[in-house]
Amino acid sequence: MASYAVAIMSHLRPYPPTTSIHLTLSAGRLAVFDDDFGRAEVHLNYAFAHCSKNHPKNKKLVLRYLVPVKLILGKRQGLTIVPVPPQLAAVLLAAIPRRCKSEARCRVSK
Repeated sequence: MASYAVAIMSHLRPYPPTTSIHLTLSAGRLAVFDDDFGRAEVHLNYAFAHCSKNHPKNKKLVLRYLVPVKLILGKRQGLTIVPVPPQLAAVLLAAIPRRCKSEARCRVSK
């Protein structure tokens, strides 16, 4: 899969970064609709890694497709996909409904 990614990304070098990110996002979305999740993961990972931190809406758009692809491929990452401030993590973990009665079994690993 890595050689495929290198071959695809080498074709995008002549384009400006914004264009190459947009093209890889579009290719990743197309791969999702074609049920080619391995190829979608390569494209979406590239788009997410190279997207500027100054454009959170674009990162959110990439994550809208990247998270389900990773779940389908069985790569669960929890809260490590995007760095989450500790205060927000505490709020998110408190909002998760608990399904068991014993508090010891319901602990969320950190």
